[in-house]
Amino acid sequence: FGYLKPGDKIQLLGGVIDIGKVWNGSSELVTYSAGVEGNPIVLESAPGVSSSINMTGGRFYISHDYWLIRNLKFTPTSSIVFTISSNHVNIEDNEFEPSWSVFRTASGVDHPARDINFRRNIVWLSGTNNVEMTSFRGYQSVIEHNEFHYIGNTDGSMLFKGSAEDVEVRYNKFIVHPGVTSTGPAIFLGGDFPNIPDSLISTWFTAVNIRVHDNLFYNFNNNLGHLQGTLLFGNAKDCSVYNNIFYLRNGGVTVENIGFYGLDKPPVNCTLK
Repeated sequence: FGYLKPGDKIQLLGGVIDIGKVWNGSSELVTYSAGVEGNPIVLESAPGVSSSINMTGGRFYISHDYWLIRNLKFTPTSSIVFTISSNHVNIEDNEFEPSWSVFRTASGVDHPARDINFRRNIVWLSGTNNVEMTSFRGYQSVIEHNEFHYIGNTDGSMLFKGSAEDVEVRYNKFIVHPGVTSTGPAIFLGGDFPNIPDSLISTWFTAVNIRVHDNLFYNFNNNLGHLQGTLLFGNAKDCSVYNNIFYLRNGGVTVENIGFYGLDKPPVNCTLK
């Protein structure tokens, strides 16, 4: 997406767009322009129509500030839908069919991502796929008012690892549908990195000041004995988990906190209520 200026809108006129056919055989979308505060660049469906983007094998790289992506449907991909290495990106009111990852913030010290807001989206999780959220240097972001639907066995839905810091996870719904027999915790804080020397574990934290609160976890599946909420790894620091609600059908068992896992040290200064 080049030759754009702050406040420009790209409106899709309905139907299904295959990125491999429309963009000269390329399976990648790349930004070349930035918006400004109060005037982001907008990618959306035109008013009154429904537009889908077939992301099969493709990826959308957002490397410029102030983008707004809204009111679109993204169909299955074996890769990552969004890779974000910029600031002030809003992803709102979209629907995501099962994918490897909805978005991942770019890795490396030179490419942090700040103020990434993921709101009012519907995400379907199936097979071995999961949703990897704000990992690899993601800061000062909000994930709120989304629905995560488990319709197949999954490894989980949110991963915070690789220097995620100051992120709010609130007012989301995690819904396990009938037919699911195995699913990992909904939210991972930190990550299992067994090759890190013991001398670094005490100072190398991958999830810092992540607040998980006021979320709803629904288990409508008689075959799934428990729905796990938040898993804290040993390299989580200053994280808090509170005021989350679990609804279980037919007396299932749930575990909101599974303690620390993978590393020899417990989470540092983390609270669960």
